Amino acid sequence: MSLTSNFSSKFKVDIKNDIQYNWFKNNVGYIDKSLSETAVANIRWDFRGRAYLTGSYTMEYFQNDFSALTIENHILNASIGCHLFKSRKGSISLNAYDILDHTSNISTIVNDQYISNTSKQLFPCYYAIAFEYRFNNSR
Repeated sequence: MSLTSNFSSKFKVDIKNDIQYNWFKNNVGYIDKSLSETAVANIRWDFRGRAYLTGSYTMEYFQNDFSALTIENHILNASIGCHLFKSRKGSISLNAYDILDHTSNISTIVNDQYISNTSKQLFPCYYAIAFEYRFNNSR
């Protein structure tokens, strides 16, 4: 499910949600059920003609019955940037990823002998400076 709204030409909001239910059974008879949900909210605000501010928040939830594993991620990303040149074909931005420093991952392996679920912490919070240039005229 997705909802997109342009309150004006300078302010945009996107909200998305995805829910999945998985059921596994192997030859030995192990049954594994899991529920996962991902909710995403994005905003973009263009201000002062050339500057922009973006932000995104993602909530990921995973619950597994077999291993009684529950993972809940909250991911916040943000960037501030400026369009460059008269034609606005270039931009430079400062980006911050996983500001809350709370991202983990789960891996599920299902074969005829066993079912295995593994959870691990991913990259910590990091920052980047980006320069972009668009060679074509499409926006």
